[in-house]
Amino acid sequence: MVEWVKAIADIELKSIEPYHQDFLRNLQIRANLVVPILILRELWGLLVAHHC
Repeated sequence: MVEWVKAIADIELKSIEPYHQDFLRNLQIRANLVVPILILRELWGLLVAHHC
């Protein structure tokens, strides 16, 4: 099953790829949330929220 919602409460505590962690750290992002917007089961867009 596909993991649709991606939530990272703290990039320093979550086990993520080092390049992804460095990218988020460079943007001063400490946490993020990604939620797909689906219309008739097709991806229409993404809702992304960051906590800096």
